[in-house]
Amino acid sequence: MAKSPSKSKAKNSRVDSDLDEYAQATAAKLDTKVIVIGVWFLIVFGLMGAFLITTNQNADTGAPSASTSTQQTAPDAAAKVKTLQDQLAKDPNNAQTIIEFGFALFDAGKYEDAAANFQRAVTLLPNNADALTGLGMAYEYMGRQNDALTQFDKAIAADPSSDFAKVRKAYLLADAQSDYDGAIKLLRKVEAKQPLGDLKVKLQNQITAYEQKRGK
Repeated sequence: MAKSPSKSKAKNSRVDSDLDEYAQATAAKLDTKVIVIGVWFLIVFGLMGAFLITTNQNADTGAPSASTSTQQTAPDAAAKVKTLQDQLAKDPNNAQTIIEFGFALFDAGKYEDAAANFQRAVTLLPNNADALTGLGMAYEYMGRQNDALTQFDKAIAADPSSDFAKVRKAYLLADAQSDYDGAIKLLRKVEAKQPLGDLKVKLQNQITAYEQKRGK
């Protein structure tokens, strides 16, 4: 039986400074017609970065929790939600704002609301990998692991270069299904593309942690 993600995984929002360069470099490769830049990249890669950092720190338990440096306070999360609500009131069909709003709701721990907004974004942009990945994340934290996996697969099919979707799928495979082989395969694909740096090291460490778990 698949296990539900722990509440300790809920606060994964802020990117550490060592991921800023990676986010900026990746920005040049993304389709700016379907992705907003700036804070949006920090949200997306912050979630990815927090996952990599904290899973490495908590390899023994297999349930990562956000560190103090990456954890966003409740007032900050609420302020972000309010700001995006105001923006959507002026432009309710702006798909990019809806996606960003979904991640803000996710960060605030409002997973059902986040899922509803990601689903709305997917309706507007059916092949947007980030909206699909966000929907998968919301489902994962709602305990709907099979639905989450489906969305991650859709995201990767829509954009095979989406490292974010691959990392989230890898985590789900390892955490919910103990499929360490599948997780390692995905993480190796992401790691192989990274230049030398902290992110590459974190990926390598996570792969090693999963290899150790696989060997138990």
